Amino acid sequence: MKLPVLSAFSCLYFIAQICLFCHCHSVKSDRHIPNNRCFYYWKSDFALTPNQIESLNQNGITRLYVKFFDVDWEEKLQRPVPVAPVTFTTLPPEQIKMIPVVYLTNNTLVQISADEIQFLADSIFQKILALMPVKSKVPPEIQIDCDWTGSTKDKYFQLLTALKQKLTPKQTLLSSTLRLHQVKFSHQTGIPPVDRVTLMFYNMGDFKHPDTENSILDLQTAQKYLGKLSEYPLPVDVALPLFSWGVVFRNGRYSNLIANLNSAEADTMKQILEARGNNHYLALKSTMINGSSVGKGDMIRIEEAGVNQCKKAAQMLTSYLPVMDTMQVILFHLDRHIFEQNPNSRISDIYDSF
Repeated sequence: MKLPVLSAFSCLYFIAQICLFCHCHSVKSDRHIPNNRCFYYWKSDFALTPNQIESLNQNGITRLYVKFFDVDWEEKLQRPVPVAPVTFTTLPPEQIKMIPVVYLTNNTLVQISADEIQFLADSIFQKILALMPVKSKVPPEIQIDCDWTGSTKDKYFQLLTALKQKLTPKQTLLSSTLRLHQVKFSHQTGIPPVDRVTLMFYNMGDFKHPDTENSILDLQTAQKYLGKLSEYPLPVDVALPLFSWGVVFRNGRYSNLIANLNSAEADTMKQILEARGNNHYLALKSTMINGSSVGKGDMIRIEEAGVNQCKKAAQMLTSYLPVMDTMQVILFHLDRHIFEQNPNSRISDIYDSF
């Protein structure tokens, strides 16, 4: 049956629009984003072995984001205090820039009054300077890590503004971490007054729930939060997980975490752990694993985010990230297991996936 002229034109226009959309989407998905290769360092003792330094150089790592200290609310003192300040057993390699990171608990923002924010900003700034291993060096960037909410954004943004005023004369950039919910619900949580944000693309589920499969990295869940990422009004850097842990359940309830436990290691502990399928293991006796306690009868769920998962995450994110000249890609986190378990070429593959 012959279509009316108007209907045929409409169909052709519709088809053309679909083709244009598909072409644009394909170009956007396939684009390569130049990136600086970075790692987070999240331990209180900064100490790099010669092998780690060699691997950092071989992978072309340009920045280490080093947690300098936490800021938490002290109930007895009724004020924020620094927790677990870093000490430097070794210095970062000369060619790698070190970025101080301060983790600020949201509870601190809940408890502190607006009148105390300026003093907190001063204290954080002075503490960072005091901990710098080379006092004459000015860091190119300082990052504040905080999972702020709609109810604490005003105080958090006030703190960032105060810090920014201190850093501008030193030409030091200020960045803030960004969670997925702060992307999707930015109309509630706001846009932080910083130079850049780092999207923390991990810890996406409730690891304490027995039915969670992998709280570290869940791409199906993540995709539900990414729709507005391309519209984000600040440069967006990306942090990806490269770690594993065991989640211990005792009598069906969450007990504790076992750091750096993966399924390959668990499979070698046949006298201690009995495989039950789907990355679950039954503890056959009470013992210590990687410094964490396990009781006989405990169920351990192993969660992992390896190179392949990171590459898939990078490929997904490329379709959503705003157009940028360059970005920092930060892997969490640098420890002695990373380069032992992953050849340099595989780690480079993650950075090259953007």
